[in-house]
Amino acid sequence: MNKIYRAAGRWSIGIATLTGTVALAADSDAKPLTLALGLKGFYDDNIFTRPSGPEKVDSFGLQVVPSIAYKVSNGATSVSIGYTLDAKWFERRSRDSVDATGAVAQKADPWDYSHYIKANIKHKFSDTVSIQADDSFAITREPQEFLSGQVARSKGDAIINYASLKGEVGLTDSFGLAVSYRNNLFDYSDPNYKPLLNRMENIPSVDLRYRINPTLYGILGYRYSDVAYDKHEILPVDGSTSVVYSDARNRSSHFVYGGADWQASPVLSFAARAGGEFTDYSNLEKYHLKGNKSDTSPFADVSAKWQFAKDSYLNGGLRHQLNATDALYASSSGNDIVLSQESTLLYAVLAHNITPALRVSVNGQFQDSVYNGGTYDGKSEQFYGAGVSLSYALNAYLSAEASYFYDKLATSSEPALAARGFSRNRVFLGIRASY
Repeated sequence: MNKIYRAAGRWSIGIATLTGTVALAADSDAKPLTLALGLKGFYDDNIFTRPSGPEKVDSFGLQVVPSIAYKVSNGATSVSIGYTLDAKWFERRSRDSVDATGAVAQKADPWDYSHYIKANIKHKFSDTVSIQADDSFAITREPQEFLSGQVARSKGDAIINYASLKGEVGLTDSFGLAVSYRNNLFDYSDPNYKPLLNRMENIPSVDLRYRINPTLYGILGYRYSDVAYDKHEILPVDGSTSVVYSDARNRSSHFVYGGADWQASPVLSFAARAGGEFTDYSNLEKYHLKGNKSDTSPFADVSAKWQFAKDSYLNGGLRHQLNATDALYASSSGNDIVLSQESTLLYAVLAHNITPALRVSVNGQFQDSVYNGGTYDGKSEQFYGAGVSLSYALNAYLSAEASYFYDKLATSSEPALAARGFSRNRVFLGIRASY
């Protein structure tokens, strides 16, 4: 599935495209413990993200979202941890027993359960030395809600975990060093997606920072990315003279980039990284597959943040790099498969308190992805996502909420690619209590 990349924090876009109730950590410093419960009715016109036609199924439903978050700080150290359960009941699935292919099933489960856990710890040893650790974990039936745009049509649970560790050291008055390590795990239970998406990603990086002036830093960086698929899963490749396992799509990438961080004002900041991604597909020869064993592509990550009022902000940016996909599209001989996608993402998130009681949030994203390898090498598809949420505070503990979300995957007219395309509209209306 084409993946919308994370920006402004790994949760910003993905959680923005939820119903507005999945908040895993309290932003307020008023109290360390926050409890919340969201109750909403909803309508989803494409619950299995299928193309238009007889397989497309709509449903009314009910969503229940309890959550708990704890946050504490003593100045040098801050810790936060939160858990959210997102339970959705689909009326149509219960009444008609329709499974994810649109066919009638004898034992269709009308409930979807998603579990989200997020933890963070920061510690400042001195004015020049600090460390931060983060972990975001999910067991979910709708991975795109956690993966920030991934077009996930799995009818089984997906286990997804993002872990990171980052340290910053001031070497001199002008130079600093930032070293980080990320580990990403993807484990799908659906047998259709296990060989295509189950993988582990290890991503260390190092940035050398140079202080040009008090508000502007120049950046020179290097990142290594190792993407290892489950070598025990067999890829569904027809026509191949031998068995092809998922690790055929393993890749390692070297990123070299330069950029800058600029605090233009107390409320406006910019960050930019641009360079090249140099990728090797080490197992192509092992499985006698065609394709470029080495590939070079541009890399870019540009973002801006504007906090134009208290609790009101506008974030946006652009990203370009390689990503994983569930598309395989092997040639008739089976020796040429899709290895990855090269994607460009544009995104924006706006949140604003119109009045002390009324808050609105709007998000939009567009991603263009081009297939690398396979029958449709060079073909592209586009993902569009938009959402708007309104929250009205009835009192200090209770608020009314309404949300609308639109998703669309536009593909080529080629029959196999067109079967991937879909559009989806979701409307949520309910209340949220917090303490």
